[in-house]
Amino acid sequence: MYCERVWWYCWTENSSAFRKWMLAGPEQARKLKEFEASFSEGSEMSYHHEEVLPTHQSFREHVLILAKTISDMGNPFINDTAELLMLDTCDVMNESVTSTVHTVDNLGRASMVNTTSQLW
Repeated sequence: MYCERVWWYCWTENSSAFRKWMLAGPEQARKLKEFEASFSEGSEMSYHHEEVLPTHQSFREHVLILAKTISDMGNPFINDTAELLMLDTCDVMNESVTSTVHTVDNLGRASMVNTTSQLW
């Protein structure tokens, strides 16, 4: 009922909206039909632009280059140092920051073990 009143108000009480609809409605309908027709089943381009072989080949090449770089230079995400490093700049954090992070990590692990032991 509310939607009907709003619709009725839009077309009868708001003449500006009605004029805009009268002018733009047929053009919007035409453009919508053109758009839908471009994606019909008989259309030549019924695939996404990333579903073509050159895109897959390019992606594969980029992945192989990244894998080779990581194997040559080492994985920056697996760092076995005792220091806490910023990944993007490799700056070493202050000892107090490192201590705080290790404390929070240990508390979180202990809380997880405690919670899972209570559940099972």
